This record gives sequence, C-alpha cells and structure tokens, in this order.
Amino acid sequence: MNLIKLEDVKKSYLNKTFNLTINTKDIILIVGRNGSGKSTLIKLITNYIKPSSGLIKRKKVNIYYLEEIAKLPLNIKASEYLKIIVDIKKTNINYELSSLFNIPLNKYIYELSKGNKQKLALLQTLSCGNGIIILDEPLNGLDSNTINLLINYLTKVKETLIIVTHYPDDYEKLNAKVIYL
Repeated sequence: MNLIKLEDVKKSYLNKTFNLTINTKDIILIVGRNGSGKSTLIKLITNYIKPSSGLIKRKKVNIYYLEEIAKLPLNIKASEYLKIIVDIKKTNINYELSSLFNIPLNKYIYELSKGNKQKLALLQTLSCGNGIIILDEPLNGLDSNTINLLINYLTKVKETLIIVTHYPDDYEKLNAKVIYL
C-alpha cells in the first residue's frame, strides 16, 4: 500500500525533482553527498516543509524521525527518559533491542558515552510502533559490534524504514531500495 507518493516535487532552492513512492514495509536508503538534497527530501516526506511545485499524496501514517545528531535531555537518567517517551507515545520499550544494546539505563544521559547516547536514541525511535521510521546516519558513534547487531535487527523490522546515509555498503544485508541523490 502506498503511504507517501511524491510526484514531480521540487523546492525552489534545489535543482532537483523528486519522484518517490513509499510503500508499507519498504526499506529505502537515501544516499548522497552533503548538499545533494537528502535533508530536503526528508523534510518533504515528514511534511516539515512544503514543495514549491509538484504533488505529495499521503495516507495518515505516523512518522518517527531520528536526526543525525540526537538531541537528548542530559540531566535525567536514561531509564526515566525512556519511561517518559513510552508514556508520551503510548507504546512499549523494545526489550529485544534494549537487551542487544546493553545501555546502562541507571546512568544519567550526560554520563553516557557517545555510542550509548546513540543507542538510547535508536532504542526510543525504534520503540515507537507502527509507521514510517526515518534514521539519519544511525551508525554514527557506534562500534563495529553494535553496528552488526543493529543491522541484523533492522533486517527483522516490520515497519517502513528510511535510512539516510553516506555509506550504503554498511546496509547491504537489508536488501533496500537505494535512491542516489
């Protein structure tokens, strides 16, 4: 089923036309250099910006977006942060992923390493429930073992998944549709 369809979509400041169909359970990699339009495309998909021309058709669907640099509150314990997220989004923590990531949930977020902060941000995003999950450079700050765990986990995700990356080879196992900008 089509969730979002972009037809001849343009932004006035970018010399590109976007044509893209996002279907249920698609896995899509958006690949390109800095300035190629990756962020603009994501902002169009999420309805954060409107197109200068063209048409975007969308079904009612939840979109969960993890930015390249996650903005986490620092003066709260990781476990308390996750509880707040669960309460706000009326969902459950993904305990399979939580166990795989082995995040020290009893620590304050400011005490976590860069990698553990990234794992926490991924955990809260991937625990959101049904919809479209957009991950912008999700491997930033992760060690090679965690990268392998995450990629293996993503092969089992049932939601529609969009990953923005400079390094598509890292996601070879996902058999994703690749869009080069």
